[in-house]
Parts: sequence; C-alpha cells; structure tokens
Amino acid sequence: TVRTAQRLWSETAAANWLALATWAARFLLPSSGLIIDIGSTTTDLVPVVGGRPQPQALSDRDRLACGELLYQGAARTPVCAVLRSFRDSAGRRWPLASELFATVDDAYVLLGEVGESSSADHTADGRPRTRSCAHARLARMLCGDGGSVPESHTRALAKAVRQRQLRLLKWAIQRLASRVEPKAILLSGSGEFLARRALAELPELSGVAIESLSEHVGEAASTAAAAHAVAVLAAEASLPNEST
Repeated sequence: TVRTAQRLWSETAAANWLALATWAARFLLPSSGLIIDIGSTTTDLVPVVGGRPQPQALSDRDRLACGELLYQGAARTPVCAVLRSFRDSAGRRWPLASELFATVDDAYVLLGEVGESSSADHTADGRPRTRSCAHARLARMLCGDGGSVPESHTRALAKAVRQRQLRLLKWAIQRLASRVEPKAILLSGSGEFLARRALAELPELSGVAIESLSEHVGEAASTAAAAHAVAVLAAEASLPNEST
C-alpha cells in the first residue's frame, strides 16, 4: 500500500526496476536469463533464476558498482557524459564541449535509429526531434552551428556516441552473462534497438533466445515497462481484497 511504501521508503524508493523484473519474469522462457530494460536515461540489467529476480545488489549505488545499473540511456543522456572527443572520417580528433548542448537522442535521430518527431520534451534546446535540429545540436558540441559544421562531422560524432554506448552495454551484459549463463534474454524500453545491436556484437550469446516484451504487451507498455509493471502488480495485489 501507499502507507507501507511511505513507512518503508528505503526499500521502495527507486525500486521500479525490481517491479519490472518481478512482473516480466513470467514472460521469460525458459525461466532463467536476463531482463534488459533501456530507458531514456538508464539501463537496468536484472538476472532471473527460476522465474525470480536474483540481483546482486538492491540500491542504485551498489547496482552501479556491480554493473547491473548503467547510467546510460537512449534519449536524455548528455553527449558530454558519453564522450570527451571523437575522430572524424579523416582521422582528426575533435574535443567536445562539456555542456548540455546535445543528447544521445540527437545521435540516434541523425543516424535513423529512431524516428523524427515534433515533440521537444527532452531535447537540449527545446527544439523538435528532427534531423536538421539534431544536426544543429550536435554541431554545438563542436562549438559550431548547423551551418558551419558539415553533417559528415556530426554523423561521425553520432556514430562515436553509439559505439561508446554499445561498448559500455556489452561490458555489462558480458559481466552478468558470465555469472548467470542466460538461456534467454528479454528486452524492453525505448532503447531496445540499442540492446539488440549490442547482443548482435556478442558472438558468445548467439545461441541465446532473445525476446521483446512488446511481443507480449505491446510497444507502448514495453516502452514504459517499469511503470506498467508497477501498475499491473498493484492491480493484481488488490484483487483478493476486492473479492472479499
């Protein structure tokens, strides 16, 4: 209940990832494997054994330390939190501004990994999520603008962002896979495309079944998987009371 959650706040705060793993484990067949949820700002990697979550840590601090939480997402993560510099197609290294001029969402819009949108709820400058605006925001990371920086440079930057995030994600997956030896992996979140690309680059997991939560509950619920899981578990917990 809400009252219990308030009283035991240290056990319930920031625990929606555990709700997700508890609920989504029912879709993981066989019942041992990994759940990988990539949202706009973070990535949760939760081992599941015998149909139940078996995390090594529970607090965000400890989960960061053991690699079950990455503070890397597929949208709102600032580019300057991913890279300090990059090399263009000619091999020249360019330092980046340490400022919130662009997010990784701009990289994925420019690369065509995600679609354009007029929504501006999480862009760095409040302008739309279009290729031209994404290019301009990435150009600011080079202390330029959309007119003075060629798109070949911003595309090179976007690819470098993707490669760095993939490297971090693959490291975390490999670390957990060596401990859990997953038979299946369930993906969810708005950054599922990034998880799929990372898994495709890990030949040691080529025989592992990969499923999407969206196949079971639809894309909208999978994108907001943690919030959806909390709602479903709360509804299921209330059923006995309603029957009485």
